[in-house]
Amino acid sequence: MITNNCFFSKHSLNGYYLFTSDSVLTITGYEPHELVGKSAYEFFHPFDIRNIVTSHLIIKSSIDLVFL
Repeated sequence: MITNNCFFSKHSLNGYYLFTSDSVLTITGYEPHELVGKSAYEFFHPFDIRNIVTSHLIIKSSIDLVFL
């Protein structure tokens, strides 16, 4: 079930928005097109960056990519 207090987004491996659902406007005040192509890191609170970077690096190191 989708509620009014969530949105979905798809990101590149480097954290850039590739897609956001329309509900992002209600939650963040940004239109989807204003986020696509920008780094999610631009929107994180400075106090949170260290933990987010650590988590992001762990996740990236666990991904196996296959190019066809």
